[in-house]
Amino acid sequence: MEQFQRRLLLAMGGVLLIVGVALVGVWIAGDERLRPFEALGGVTLAGGGLAFLFAGRRERTTVAGRTVGWWQWSGVGYLLLGGYFFAAVLEGGLSSLFDLILALTGVTFALFGVQQFRNGEPGRSDEFSGREIAILVVGGTAMVLVVGLVLVFVE
Repeated sequence: MEQFQRRLLLAMGGVLLIVGVALVGVWIAGDERLRPFEALGGVTLAGGGLAFLFAGRRERTTVAGRTVGWWQWSGVGYLLLGGYFFAAVLEGGLSSLFDLILALTGVTFALFGVQQFRNGEPGRSDEFSGREIAILVVGGTAMVLVVGLVLVFVE
């Protein structure tokens, strides 16, 4: 694993764990404004944070006699992160465009997590080509502009 990937996974894991534990703590403290599905979202964030921390800490770990690679822990983290976004939509349903975007974001993170499992350990030479970077930048910019325009005209 590259040093940048390790740092990124550790940072994501730390932030998600803190936010998830804070959400669950607020719910346990009895704040009536926090719904049970939001507390469930906090649990999924904390679990995803732990998975990212495991992924960033070691190349491989042993759990119940089975060796688990960092990419598998990372996949679990992305699955749980997708679960958080999906849990945020569960209680209210798909009543607005924002809810639809949250649901699609959750599905996207979950699919990325599944892809981590399916593809196995990424090779050290798995780098983006110039064409792939251009597609990501142009596609991401176009997506942000389209969503921004839709939100402006819907409101």
